[in-house]
Amino acid sequence: KTRGTARCEIEKIPRRMQAVETIIQRLRLRDGVNCAAFTSRFGFHPKEVFDGSFDKLVRAGLLEHTPDTLKASLKGWRLANEIALEALP
Repeated sequence: KTRGTARCEIEKIPRRMQAVETIIQRLRLRDGVNCAAFTSRFGFHPKEVFDGSFDKLVRAGLLEHTPDTLKASLKGWRLANEIALEALP
């Protein structure tokens, strides 16, 4: 007897892409990204995900950065997809 045809696939997501996904998801939340927790988990500061575009996003008023957190501003929250595009490799 056959019990079905279900398949299980496991996808290995590279560490860098895990970091990008974490940033994208956390910036959609009010609390944003806890920089210390992110650095502890991934081994680098969250602003490094954006390579050279981090300062541009801050100057444009899309991201707010303190020593402890990285958040999307109200303007950035509305344009979250644009921020996400800057984070993608």
